[in-house]
Amino acid sequence: MEYRKARSEEVTAIMEVIHEAIAAMQSQGIHQWDQHYPTSRWIQKDIEEGSGFVVVDQTEILAYVCVNEDQPDEYAMIKWEDEEGKCCVIHRLVVHPKHQGKGIAKFLIASYEDDARDHGYTSVRLDTFSENPISMKLYPNLGYLRRGEVKFTHRESMFPVFEKKL
Repeated sequence: MEYRKARSEEVTAIMEVIHEAIAAMQSQGIHQWDQHYPTSRWIQKDIEEGSGFVVVDQTEILAYVCVNEDQPDEYAMIKWEDEEGKCCVIHRLVVHPKHQGKGIAKFLIASYEDDARDHGYTSVRLDTFSENPISMKLYPNLGYLRRGEVKFTHRESMFPVFEKKL
């Protein structure tokens, strides 16, 4: 497996991974993503800004994530441990359903944490869907501490927020 920056010619393949994940989540009653989010425009923008990353195995894209400094306005209400440091934020982490349970998300997270350290970041922040049991277990198991929760406009559920000092 290789972790690297996503390329603009991979948007379609990344969207296939996202669509498969949406279908799998919805079949389990998890309505985290839909046809409105994330779209190919989001992914293209991530890639253009240099913040889109993939995990590939030979030629197949197994996973995708966006890592940047963009914090939702709702994060301003959270009491973060690393208030003074330089933080990055993860968005849109997805592993193709047929490759879930193989340690790919852990590999992806370890890879972006290493990359973040190399670029002077002192912490990583994120939010996740409260009704997604996989992500609700994954992040605490990897040392992310829950710092509270936020409510996004047009979303019924709360989104727990996590932080990990690097």
